Amino acid sequence: MGDGDDFFPELSDFCSNRGIKYGYIPVFIGAFRKARVVGTCDPYPAETPMLAASIDLEFVETVGGGTLAFEEETQRLSPHVHLSLGERLDGAKGVTTHLFDAEVQFLLEMVVVEVISPAWTRPVNPDFHNLKLLSFG
Repeated sequence: MGDGDDFFPELSDFCSNRGIKYGYIPVFIGAFRKARVVGTCDPYPAETPMLAASIDLEFVETVGGGTLAFEEETQRLSPHVHLSLGERLDGAKGVTTHLFDAEVQFLLEMVVVEVISPAWTRPVNPDFHNLKLLSFG
């Protein structure tokens, strides 16, 4: 990925152009101009997932990985990415969390490993906070 690219649309285009529906990202490294990630400074109930809370970071170095599933009903890739980020302009202060959105700065190097079988999906699990959880079909 190159300077100014939006992380998730570029990942989806890459996979779509190569027919990749299922797989994993063992590693990526690079920099983001901005990133929206799970986080808060407010108290949050321990029994509730924090996916509603986000923070915005700028000018970060990153390393991360994730999984790639495919939603048949929407015909869309369903990536799940976790990463560690270091804020370059704040003494490389670091966070480790879940990625919502990001814009690449300079470049991002990524390894994508395709899985042929079984199919990977990410259905909503009503018994676990209605989160989309990876399932093997």
